[in-house]
Amino acid sequence: MEETYVPLPVDLQVVEATSAFEGKTIKRMELLVLSTLKWRMQAVTACSFIDYFLRKFNDHDAPSMLAFSRSTDLILSTAKGADFLVFRPSEIAASVALAAFGERNTSVVERATTTCKYINKRSEC
Repeated sequence: MEETYVPLPVDLQVVEATSAFEGKTIKRMELLVLSTLKWRMQAVTACSFIDYFLRKFNDHDAPSMLAFSRSTDLILSTAKGADFLVFRPSEIAASVALAAFGERNTSVVERATTTCKYINKRSEC
């Protein structure tokens, strides 16, 4: 996404390719792909939602660095397990934010679970 050294179009091509593309052709292809994607190239991850949920569960105040740090650590640890691929990034972020606040304040978790109709309120741990 960000390069300190922009390679020449010749450097982007396979060494033993049967055909070579001019720089203008490569630029046209890149613009076609980007316009098809409507220039949306950012991957949506749980980190994209964590600030929203931390603020929501903290009465819309800025979250503490401790809560943000715990949340980031939890997100990164879930990324290591393939079992979490079935969940949407927003679901992981909401769960992580609740866990980060729940470790120090159970009233936040109780308030969040009673106001959200989509949370499965099982008593299992």
